[in-house]
Amino acid sequence: MNAGEPERWDVAGAVVLWLATATVVVLLLPLGLHPDDVGVMQFVSQHGYGDVWTTPFMRLFYRPLVVTIAKLGTDLFGPGALPLRVLQGALVSAIILSFVGLLRESAGRFARSAGGLCLLASPLVFVTVTPFAVGVADTIVLLSFLIAVRLALVQQGSEPGTLWSFIGLSIVAVLAKESGVLVVAFCVAESVRRRAWAASTALLALGGAYLAVRSSFVHVQPYGFKTGFLLGMYGPRELRSMFGESPYLFYLYNVACNLSSALFYIPVKGQLRVSLRIAVVAVVVTATSLVAMRQLVRSGEYRRWMPLLGVLFLNAVLGYLYVRARIMFVGYAVIAIFFVRAMDDLWKRPQQLLGLSGRSIAVTLWLSWIGLWVAVIVRLRLQAAAALDATIAS
Repeated sequence: MNAGEPERWDVAGAVVLWLATATVVVLLLPLGLHPDDVGVMQFVSQHGYGDVWTTPFMRLFYRPLVVTIAKLGTDLFGPGALPLRVLQGALVSAIILSFVGLLRESAGRFARSAGGLCLLASPLVFVTVTPFAVGVADTIVLLSFLIAVRLALVQQGSEPGTLWSFIGLSIVAVLAKESGVLVVAFCVAESVRRRAWAASTALLALGGAYLAVRSSFVHVQPYGFKTGFLLGMYGPRELRSMFGESPYLFYLYNVACNLSSALFYIPVKGQLRVSLRIAVVAVVVTATSLVAMRQLVRSGEYRRWMPLLGVLFLNAVLGYLYVRARIMFVGYAVIAIFFVRAMDDLWKRPQQLLGLSGRSIAVTLWLSWIGLWVAVIVRLRLQAAAALDATIAS
């Protein structure tokens, strides 16, 4: 490889990533309201700003920050999806920008661009929440998480500013969505690693207070959602008849499936089924996970990355009630971070894997994620067209 070729790959990676990001943001704008969004809009039209902080919507979800944003958008612009879609696009752009800058000091430009494309095109991340205008909740949590990770990597000591930032980011995350507890967990782990005991205690108290407040508003049903189990898909009533009042085997299955879906994409929605599309996506996701975990094992830096690994496993545990790709929204960002490190290692260090050079494997993975990005674009385009048709019909 001549002297100028690595730079050309860097430019190509960056161009593809930002073209992909811009395309996703543009295609978000025409998407209308999902039925869940309509429920939120009806909720905010019937409640004041103070009420949304004490009343869960749909009797299941306590996400006061996002509901407040939805109410503010409705009051200012009317009950449409566009304000939330604009915010969603801005948050997607901010997430990709934050992700690319995450490992700036330790990974090259091509590897970081490839990791950003992986995050953007993953079937477990943005594409899973685009049907929902209130999917801004997930993006707020993920952006808070990435900022916290960046602070943890840049500031290795127990600087007061970093610790206060951990607390602020944790508050924003848990008020946006239940998965915000992953941000709290990461910040607690980092504070403990730094031996910042006061910050650790404050964050634990914050997490405990949030769980206490949420439990006073929301009563969790043991079988609240339709989900897969082995070869079938079952509703809450069927699941209750199968597992009765001791659903622990079912919960364990869901946790394992959520983790497996993040690493290998299979099973889909908890159901063990295979199609050509699922098989193709599974090959790319599995290859990405394997090279990411291979580099982690070879580096031996488990202690440094333990907080991130903890987030990945905790994310799967949080999804114990049912299996969906979007449950692993934050957890897949962890895999994407490890993927960046693996791509950088393949790109910079001479090595052979399965008879191929490291750079050949890196380019193959990059091209594979470009292919998945095209599939994402097609899906978003179809969703946008369906939303437009529905608007015309109404």
